[in-house]
Amino acid sequence: MDWTAGFMRRETFWNWASTAFTLEDGRSFGLNLSCGVNETSFTENAFWLDGKMTRLPAIDFVFDKDDIRNPWRMTSLDKKVDLLFYPDSKRCEKINALFIASRFTQLIGKFDGRVISEEGETISLKGCPGWTEDHYAKW
Repeated sequence: MDWTAGFMRRETFWNWASTAFTLEDGRSFGLNLSCGVNETSFTENAFWLDGKMTRLPAIDFVFDKDDIRNPWRMTSLDKKVDLLFYPDSKRCEKINALFIASRFTQLIGKFDGRVISEEGETISLKGCPGWTEDHYAKW
């Protein structure tokens, strides 16, 4: 359900990654990364450390489209994000029905790597639970 009332092109795609958890030191951490969803020259990319947001530029998602269960790499143009994602399980759906088509894969797994806050603090992530998506749609 698209409660934002977004309007997408007839053919569209996106990659998306997200997590929310508590760091070992007790601080809260949340992350939202996407590519292909928002083409307004603004991104939805950010992470939050104890409620303080660090905005991020475009994210590069690199993964093996032939074997999507191999590790994914996500990096930001400003080098504040450098993450590997290791899939554990997946859910997917493929639809090809005349005028509509969808190829959707969501992977559940763990993130390793680092992010750098606005203040310059490096936050290391190890075994952080989360998910990624690869989606193509035509309607």
